[in-house]
Amino acid sequence: MIKEPGIDLLKNNFSKVEEKFIDYFKQGKPRWPQEKHDLLRNHYKIMDNFSAGNITLEKLSINDLPQNILQELTNAFEAFKKGEEYS
Repeated sequence: MIKEPGIDLLKNNFSKVEEKFIDYFKQGKPRWPQEKHDLLRNHYKIMDNFSAGNITLEKLSINDLPQNILQELTNAFEAFKKGEEYS
């Protein structure tokens, strides 16, 4: 299903990965005072610094996550590159 263009699609796809693994993130400590628990966005660079054409997983510098979450992020990123929503 092709829907959202650009970085918004990637943010949406990554949000779905976070939802899928919410129990993992709820166990983590918040990074900032306004957060109640760890969030996926705390594990990669700010997407807004990239364009849809030049963003890569390597440039996002994803870190400190288990392999199963990294695999789902890879799947979500591949869907984004195809212009598709991750599910």
